[in-house]
Amino acid sequence: MPKNLDLTLQKPIPSCCICTKPVNYGSKYCPTCAYINYRMKIRRFPNKTRNAIWDFIKKYGYICYYTKTPLELKEIESPWYLEFDHWIPCDNSKVVITSRLINQTFHPLRHPKNDQPVASSAGTRFFQLIPNIVLTAMIHGIVF
Repeated sequence: MPKNLDLTLQKPIPSCCICTKPVNYGSKYCPTCAYINYRMKIRRFPNKTRNAIWDFIKKYGYICYYTKTPLELKEIESPWYLEFDHWIPCDNSKVVITSRLINQTFHPLRHPKNDQPVASSAGTRFFQLIPNIVLTAMIHGIVF
């Protein structure tokens, strides 16, 4: 029998199905993705919505849907902390990930005539109402 023959069987380290980081034993997600999955489950997002969010994260990583800036995943108090944005308030059929700053900035916008939330769609997103200068200043942390 050759001396350098290693007979020990080493199992490959399983990786996360979303971000390919190492996973904990018995899980298909790494700790970060597991927490994001938990947050989506407690909000009762439909499977179609969760799959759309996972597809976005697989393709682009944890970045804001609107500004394409990296999102904070651990520090809850950060303005760049990951939040879920409903395109139409209280409608779970279209949800995207964004930063807390963007989500809280556009959440209180109301329609001026009837004080109802501004209905949003692909053509009329909230931040299209704000000039590019203000949006750029918000991204870089400039406070007016």
